[in-house]
Amino acid sequence: MQGRSLLHTGNLAAFVDVTLGDNFTEEAMQRLVEIGFNCVDISGERRPSIVEVTKDVEEILEKERGLVAGPSHGHTTVTLGSELFA
Repeated sequence: MQGRSLLHTGNLAAFVDVTLGDNFTEEAMQRLVEIGFNCVDISGERRPSIVEVTKDVEEILEKERGLVAGPSHGHTTVTLGSELFA
C-alpha cells in the first residue's frame, strides 16, 4: 500500500491538512494515520474494533492535551500540548 510506505518514510505532510499548521506533534499524527490505515485494512480480522480505536484516540488526545505549567513573572502559564484536537 503506497500510503503506508509514505508513513514509514516519515512523510506525514502527505496526510496532514495544511490548515493544522504545526499545531500537533509528529508522534500523535503518526499514530492517528496508523490507526486510520488499520481501520481500512483489507482483512476484517486485522481491523481494530471501535472500542480499540476509541481507546487509542483518547490516549493520543490525553497526551496531546497534557498541560504543561511553568512560572511566568510570578504567574502560572498553562499551555496546551497541541491544537490537533481543538
